[in-house]
Amino acid sequence: MLFHKDVMNLAIPVMVEQFCILIMGFLNSIIASSLGKEVVSAIGMIDSFNIVIIYAFSGLAIGGTVLVAQFYGRKERNLSNESGKQILYIGTFISILITIIIGYYEHTILYFLYNEAEPCVMENAISFWEITIFTYPFIAIELIICGIFRGVGNTKLPMFINIIMNMLNILLSYTFIYGVQFHTQEYSFEITGLGIVGAALGIGISRIIGGLLAIAFYAHGIGFLKIGNPFYFRPNLDLIKKIFSVGIPAAIEALLFNGGKIITQIYIVSLGTEAIAANYIAIYISAMLNIPGNALGVVATTMVAQSIGKRNIAKAKENVIYILKLATACLTIFALTCIPFYPGVVLWYTRDLVITKMVLDLLIMNSAFMVVWAISFVLPAGLKGAGDATYTMIISLLGMWIFRIFGGYLLGIKLGFGIEGVWMGMFVDWLFRGSFYIKRLAGTAWYKHNIC
Repeated sequence: MLFHKDVMNLAIPVMVEQFCILIMGFLNSIIASSLGKEVVSAIGMIDSFNIVIIYAFSGLAIGGTVLVAQFYGRKERNLSNESGKQILYIGTFISILITIIIGYYEHTILYFLYNEAEPCVMENAISFWEITIFTYPFIAIELIICGIFRGVGNTKLPMFINIIMNMLNILLSYTFIYGVQFHTQEYSFEITGLGIVGAALGIGISRIIGGLLAIAFYAHGIGFLKIGNPFYFRPNLDLIKKIFSVGIPAAIEALLFNGGKIITQIYIVSLGTEAIAANYIAIYISAMLNIPGNALGVVATTMVAQSIGKRNIAKAKENVIYILKLATACLTIFALTCIPFYPGVVLWYTRDLVITKMVLDLLIMNSAFMVVWAISFVLPAGLKGAGDATYTMIISLLGMWIFRIFGGYLLGIKLGFGIEGVWMGMFVDWLFRGSFYIKRLAGTAWYKHNIC
């Protein structure tokens, strides 16, 4: 019973945090929805690319989380804290470098990915991306520091930071998109609405403040985790190598896996603006369904890493199996229960009948396949906690490129099943990867990667 309690104590704050992360883009789209489907499509296009970058940073942060957790499990707190500092500085440097490179080739990337988008959609997309691109380092910092604290079982601090970010996002986005006016006999104040630029400013400023908050907490110190002098850093090559042994494969997996989603968007663009908007809306709503699973995946990584640090393989496997069963049950029940509410939720985004029909079809299909989602995402998260990141990367990429990209293109474009065919390729990918991860867990190779 104590084990179950430990899982929920960690998982509930992470669920709130995951909800806050996803709701930022969701709320931006709802707030901006009255500006037209071209704006929603533009935000969806750029958010899809930004999510690729965010997940790549998250993958890199996993290396720090796992090493921090494993040293914490071994009760080596100095090394646990030092591992966090190493990934923070190295990750920040990498994020700045990525921002410079992407910023320089910004228009080239955008036109390469979405050259078939309508001119008005492309114009809005450029306006949105030119602002949000500069938030990448702050996103990386926030993700890394939150990962460090999760590694020692502190999931409440990341939750708090993301709640603050979302409150700011709602306030700032609405204010900057539509403007505000305040007049009295003695005082007059007005902010002119900026449309999609306002949406970018709202979410961008919120993310910057989130990164600064994370730095402030880490610099002040919570428990034994403290950055110390933020202007002093000496690379520890041994720790960096260990962090990268998990972080680099996880980052590559996240980058190429989510990059594959961008490729699917390239041929979804050819299906028209309605398909772009429907895909974006359905992705966000379905991501909400995945929140319990994503949260339990984070918990699996942390608890497995701590057990591996203690050299308790039996406990690590027990953790994975229990969390996997719990995630499968929660996701399946949640997804099926939500089906009657989908029409009302979709109306928050759009009242276009064509788009609404597409979204509802995708969401019902997604609910039907949620029973296999956990074996595809929660299970590999547990394997990464043991340091088995290279295997999960290989299987993930094979499934993505064979089934989601080529299979989705065959079904959706060549065979004419449209957006529904593209999503069917994704569901086959889940089945493929999940079967390999189950086989991996049944063996012994997954826990022979203890990195600390």
